[in-house]
Amino acid sequence: MLKYLILLFTTTKLFAGILIQDDSLYLSNNERERLSLQIQKAQNFYNSILDNSEDITILINPQSCLRTGYDYEGHRLRFCDNKKTIKAGTRSEDIINHEVFHYLYCGQFPHFCKGELMKKENHVGLLEGIADYFSYLLNPDSYFGENFYHEFNYLRAYQNKLCFNLVPSHHLKGNALTGSLLRLNFNQSRLRDFLTTLDVKKLNEDSCYKEISKPLFIALDRKQATRYWINSDDKLEFQSSLSNQVNIHPISNSKLFNISISRNRITFKPKSNAKGFEKIEVHLKDESDTIGIARFYIGIKK
Repeated sequence: MLKYLILLFTTTKLFAGILIQDDSLYLSNNERERLSLQIQKAQNFYNSILDNSEDITILINPQSCLRTGYDYEGHRLRFCDNKKTIKAGTRSEDIINHEVFHYLYCGQFPHFCKGELMKKENHVGLLEGIADYFSYLLNPDSYFGENFYHEFNYLRAYQNKLCFNLVPSHHLKGNALTGSLLRLNFNQSRLRDFLTTLDVKKLNEDSCYKEISKPLFIALDRKQATRYWINSDDKLEFQSSLSNQVNIHPISNSKLFNISISRNRITFKPKSNAKGFEKIEVHLKDESDTIGIARFYIGIKK
């Protein structure tokens, strides 16, 4: 078993060790050194916000490794070989910074990173958004995740007008949070205060964090659900619970349904001879800015 223990020194303080375990020699010596230096940079920056002298353990392409990222249950960082990613993600400074943040933050505040909280999309969205913002502060540019995928130039744009409570999935919520923190010009002092509590009331300058009492779209004449099946001669209508100033825009043509929009109502009607099940995504826009995303899962009965 080959392990590289690199102790990081300054003139005043011995920093935590970085243990890179690369049993299969997936990385070259130079690649391990570059990875260690970037981890050191992220660790130093984290310690300028919240001090954590914990050692960092990195697993390089271990057995049964499926996805590069922080392992919440095992408290480890894993970089996994994947045909879609460039050198298991070790070439992307943003990814390294993002995952080091998760490691150090969850090591320091484990109560925010386990149990029932990790089943809540809003909570995980906060963790993802803060990790992205941490990456931005370390390397302030336009995009997160360059040099991660072969096929894409980046994962997401930092600047956006997405509203936290108007988007699904923790990564979209995280992206919305990053956009909010940029608009609010969150400095390190404010970030430190927020990180110790994860209290969204500290973001009350942004109305996107006020609780929404109703679903974004309410099904008409049907029981509210997450998935719907309708007859080929039927239709499915939804009423938006948002202001009339928010416009609804399907982002692509549906293969199975004719979609009509009237003010804040959207109607799905099966096309002739259409069969199957489809996920349909619509964007909610305030003028030209996308502020929300809604997903409809609808099937046509045989």
